[in-house]
Amino acid sequence: MRRMFPHIRAFDRLQRPYVAAMIIVTIICTALTYVTDGDYSLLQTAYSFAHICLLMGLYWHPTSCACAVISLSIAAEFPPDAVFMKQLWCLWLAAGLLGYHRRLRIAFSLLLIQTFSMMTSLPEQHQMADWNVPGVLSFNIVCAIMAVVGYALAEHQEADRLRREAQERERLEIEQERLRRDMALASRIHDSTTRGLTLISLLSEQCVAERANAGLSDGLTERIALIGSTARSTLQDVRKVIDVLNRDELDERDADAKAEGVSDEPMESMLTRLLTDNDEHMAAIGIQGSSTMTSSASSGMTVSCIDQETMREIRDLINQMYTNIAVHGARGTDVYHVRMELTDRALRIREFNAIGRTDGRLHSGKGLSMHRTRIMAMGGMLHTRHSEDDIWTLQVEIPIQPHASSHSSSFRL
Repeated sequence: MRRMFPHIRAFDRLQRPYVAAMIIVTIICTALTYVTDGDYSLLQTAYSFAHICLLMGLYWHPTSCACAVISLSIAAEFPPDAVFMKQLWCLWLAAGLLGYHRRLRIAFSLLLIQTFSMMTSLPEQHQMADWNVPGVLSFNIVCAIMAVVGYALAEHQEADRLRREAQERERLEIEQERLRRDMALASRIHDSTTRGLTLISLLSEQCVAERANAGLSDGLTERIALIGSTARSTLQDVRKVIDVLNRDELDERDADAKAEGVSDEPMESMLTRLLTDNDEHMAAIGIQGSSTMTSSASSGMTVSCIDQETMREIRDLINQMYTNIAVHGARGTDVYHVRMELTDRALRIREFNAIGRTDGRLHSGKGLSMHRTRIMAMGGMLHTRHSEDDIWTLQVEIPIQPHASSHSSSFRL
């Protein structure tokens, strides 16, 4: 009721607002019945007042008060000189609440006694002057139906509760299975990837240290040093992933995000630096191209203004883009072109590169597909195309979102 009518505050403090509403309606109907059909005698007034008091008690003590309501109706059949009108609404509600609280035996027993007492009062014509046998049976059958309806409602709520508990148990089992899988992945990454990256780093340092004896040129020495620094930075990233998978520090991912995302560096400057670093890496492996950056964004757009998930996706996508050029692209000069445009609303990337021979040992084929899923969840788009003249084209548009709202707005290409 509070969800359906949020502006109504009368039931905010009630744990069972629907029961309270039914009790209030029944009290009003009982009072109206007394006003319209009662004879205003002292006994009739006391009888109606007792029903109203028992109705109020149904909210706190439903079983005992419901039994008292039906018992009072039964007892009213026996005084020979007093005529009490039947409180139909009270009896229906009492029977329904007894069924709701799974007291069907008590409800049916009291209804049988009530039926018998009403039948015995019919010939006397003092209490049941306006009743007949079909009316008595119909009335008590309706009471029995109310009890069954209340019981069915309770069973439905219990089944719904059990279903939610089963769903929660299933969710917890899936979460536990995912945690076990993460632990296994962390172990495999630690045993293979970190070992290989550490060995690459140590061997590169050893080659640089022995370059004089080995007769290495300066250009080759710089490439070996670049291999070592790349291996060390990648090893740090892998260890961060392992920490997250192991759940050793629950705040590891947040700390990592703060280190990456919370900065007063202008967004344009950060992107330009990222492009320059990747161009240097590409040149070191013999791939020459151009990367340009244009911006129409406001001067106040800094890295700290952008949502951390969006910033992480931008960095990862740009690095993945250059990795794909290195794996799939041709060697030589002027083989790739990257055009990046930054606005207040989006970051647009267009990349072209000539396709060379793909190294199957380095190719997984899943990098861009995972980025496409994440970017589409942000409201952006990622398109790729392989033309007939062996030119690969990548078009990306990522919405620029403020903190904690990267998933809340729509974006149009």
